[in-house]
Amino acid sequence: MSISPLARRIASFLVPVAAPCVLLAVVALPSAARADCTNGDPLDCNPAGSTLNVAGRFVDPAPPLGSTQCAGFTNTAADDVAWNWENNCLPFINQELILRVYDMGGAVIAGARLFDGQPCPWGPTVIGYDTDTFDGAGLLGHSGTCDDANGTSLGWHLADTNFCGCGAPDGGSRNCNDIYAANGNGSAILYVGANSTSNAYEAAYGAPGPKGTCSLDPGTEVHLMQIGIYVANPDADGDGHLNFQDNCPEIANPGQEDADGDGLGDVCDFCPNDAGNDLDGDGICAALDNCPNDANPLQENADADALGDACDPCPGDIGNDPDGDEICAAIDNCPDAFNPTQIDQDGDGIGAVCDICPLDADNDGDRDGLCGNEDNCPALANAGQEDADMDGVGDVCDVCPDDDDRVADIDGDGLCAADDNCPSIANGDQADADRDGAGDACDACPNDPDDDVDGDGVCGDLDNCPTDANEDQADEDRDGVGDACDVASTTGDTGEPADGTSAGDESGGPKPGTTGSVGNDDSSGGEGSTSAASGGVTQPGD
Repeated sequence: MSISPLARRIASFLVPVAAPCVLLAVVALPSAARADCTNGDPLDCNPAGSTLNVAGRFVDPAPPLGSTQCAGFTNTAADDVAWNWENNCLPFINQELILRVYDMGGAVIAGARLFDGQPCPWGPTVIGYDTDTFDGAGLLGHSGTCDDANGTSLGWHLADTNFCGCGAPDGGSRNCNDIYAANGNGSAILYVGANSTSNAYEAAYGAPGPKGTCSLDPGTEVHLMQIGIYVANPDADGDGHLNFQDNCPEIANPGQEDADGDGLGDVCDFCPNDAGNDLDGDGICAALDNCPNDANPLQENADADALGDACDPCPGDIGNDPDGDEICAAIDNCPDAFNPTQIDQDGDGIGAVCDICPLDADNDGDRDGLCGNEDNCPALANAGQEDADMDGVGDVCDVCPDDDDRVADIDGDGLCAADDNCPSIANGDQADADRDGAGDACDACPNDPDDDVDGDGVCGDLDNCPTDANEDQADEDRDGVGDACDVASTTGDTGEPADGTSAGDESGGPKPGTTGSVGNDDSSGGEGSTSAASGGVTQPGD
């Protein structure tokens, strides 16, 4: 047999307790059964919707003496129950249970009282019980340990879980996730699993066993049966109500009076008129407690209203929020004006609904009758709001009252823009070397009054052709005069000016330091020659 870990675990079921007695029973058909179940249903003891087949219902008409059935079903060839069919027994797993298995003739095949629940190794929702008070072949007990060889194991599941199963003769599975047990001497196994894939084998009982095996004789195996699980129900106080149904199981109250409807009878209810039963645990029932949800055993109430200090939102406010906005006066930013949202747009601690200047944190600090957000001089009183330059800044606080403050002294050098020769760059000394009206601090050409008149990107004081654009500043003869404006740079390779005059002075004399060829470009020299010694130029025909 294959055993796998339980998929979902419920830790609350780990506490070892006296195991409920569980009975598996086959009796008269369910239609003949009239005994009530723990859920009060005379026809089906299982959770609503967990019995899938009407023929699978089983309510034992003759349950064990002093017990009430909490679960059961008839195993047919159909799919009879869902995985949670046992769950109406969950409230009783901390007390004795009885388990019985009946054949279809009503005879007990096996049964016993279950007690001393121990955790099993297949997950915290599987509990193995010791047994006694056998019916039929009895059920396997334990000696303090639940394992594959000991105990009658019941899986109390809150989710569909698979940890135990064997193959079925029809090729499907017969699982043992709900009941994993054997008869009293271990000579036959009892396996029940609602999630078996073979519907006819949701329950199986047969030799040779033992528990922990899949050993079943197909010829003698029983799988048409009825199973019942029962909870023992002594009536401890003798008032005619079984313990599990009695709202005061230890104090006789045959009338079961329960004034506050909390499930506790009045005779044993500490707070018979308090359904919460002193929810805050301060020893004072809610009907008398001035803070029923907050522990305050001394019931302090400084403002003598109906609420104790421990739960009074306004413990020092006898009026308890005079403006009715549910905010105590001590913390209300408008204590006399309803403002539950406490909106305070200017953050001055005064709510907008009662703030004379809701957008001015200083609340007209200069006391001129105008809120700061509307005052053109919020720090200096000027009720008339005079503004000569109409720049939005009142004259009494305008550094440049005759100069639009939107551009007034924006560089912060103490000079209004209209008087500043560099309005955007601080220059308190107003230095202007070239006297062109632009201060040196912002003058692209501080020593050029014409500011690069030829527009070649070179200031006139640095430009070798200040009136002729020559961005490259070319000066072939390196005489400090750029080629663009150098007369010599305009001559051809004849050495004569373009207008035919001599390259020398106006009298036609030679220009010092020049040489050249005249006439044509004949490599033999042609007519004319240059006198290197004199540095002059001999013209043809001289």
